[in-house]
Amino acid sequence: MLEDVAVVHVRSLRVAVAAELDSQSDLRVPASPRLLPPAEPSTVRDAACKQKRLAEKWLSHTEADMSRAQCIDPAAGRITFRKYGDKWVAAQTTDPTTCTTVGVHLRLHGFPYLGNRPIDSFRPEHIREWLAELDQELPVSSYRRVIFASVSAVLAAAADDELLARAQ
Repeated sequence: MLEDVAVVHVRSLRVAVAAELDSQSDLRVPASPRLLPPAEPSTVRDAACKQKRLAEKWLSHTEADMSRAQCIDPAAGRITFRKYGDKWVAAQTTDPTTCTTVGVHLRLHGFPYLGNRPIDSFRPEHIREWLAELDQELPVSSYRRVIFASVSAVLAAAADDELLARAQ
């Protein structure tokens, strides 16, 4: 009850102040009991400035890539590692036994961890995390190296097909 009275009092005070301002100057006061619209929070302005800086940075990188003919089609890079890896294994023309072995390596150790990630989203830290898990999963380092070589071959082929940017 006391809170309602306080709210009504504050509103009537705002209206009274608005009427006083209106009579003393040429200011137009909104019809609502609020005198002025709420100020834009600094966090909104900061976020907008940050977004603009990020957009300008992206644009400058894209223009530089275009001038160096290193442009990557973003839509093409959305294919997942699993889909591209399966397609890559099917296209191999080496010994059928080798293709089968590489396919098994990818299915057992590459796809479960990396399979659902889009090709163009890979960063070195993703591979390091996967290698750390692989290190705990498989005690034999020579087998880990073979699996790593299979995953590396798929990523190198994606870079050759311009689905993934090469490291500079």
